[in-house]
Amino acid sequence: MKSSTLILLGLSPALHAEFSPQTEKVLNGTAEAVSTHVSLALGQVDEDGEKLTALAGALQKMGFGNPPPVHPEMKKSEEELAKMSEKDRRIYEDHHAERLGRMAQMGKTDVEFIKALDLDKNLMLDAAEVQESVRSQLVFLLEDKLKMDGDKDGKLNLKEYTLGVPVRGEIEEDGVDWHQRGHFESDDLNEDGVIDESEIVSHYAEDLILKSQQIHLATTVAGLDKNADGEIDEEEFSALPAEDDAVWTHMKSESDTIPASQIWQRTYWLPSSAMFPLLVK
Repeated sequence: MKSSTLILLGLSPALHAEFSPQTEKVLNGTAEAVSTHVSLALGQVDEDGEKLTALAGALQKMGFGNPPPVHPEMKKSEEELAKMSEKDRRIYEDHHAERLGRMAQMGKTDVEFIKALDLDKNLMLDAAEVQESVRSQLVFLLEDKLKMDGDKDGKLNLKEYTLGVPVRGEIEEDGVDWHQRGHFESDDLNEDGVIDESEIVSHYAEDLILKSQQIHLATTVAGLDKNADGEIDEEEFSALPAEDDAVWTHMKSESDTIPASQIWQRTYWLPSSAMFPLLVK
């Protein structure tokens, strides 16, 4: 589960003089992908395709700004917990508390995501502005993370990386605990024992793309309510470019329809791989 701590309002980063080709590819690709999804969402709710207020208003009617539902991974039964070792249960309970704390802030973070895209604060958006905002956010986060690069080699080893990760348990022989090690291993995408700038930026890029897809999917699903009864039924949902029973089951939850007022919450926890095919015509 991602932290979604991405939003940086009033950015004025001192841009890195030069990035590797791989990092540039991630920066440019992410900026383009986010811009595409946000622009398409805007076009679905505003005939001019540029009014931020129209997008924010439409999303608000779907529950935007409210906390998400409990993450599926958090729903462990007492029977499952009883089978865990004492150490594993302690780790699970720590993650559970950490996730609950993050989830409580996610509604606010979602609103800030939208606001951060509007660089000139004129309540209008265009593709170039969104791309510039996304790139600035990613560069800022990358530069901030690389402040821990003590030897200035453009990479973070375990010790450098964990300077920015809180200790949750017993410190082991190499000076880190299970919580710090878990975060490091999650971000070390190629498992080579160091985290380079492209891996750092990829970690944040994934979250930004996922959020833009969530916005695009929410506005798309809202547009399926052809009879305007405030509910999207299975027949209406099947009009999406690629039907997906798993997504339908996830979004309808325990009911037979998707309430229009809960669309935003129902899009939470869908992976990018599940959302993207529904958005490609």
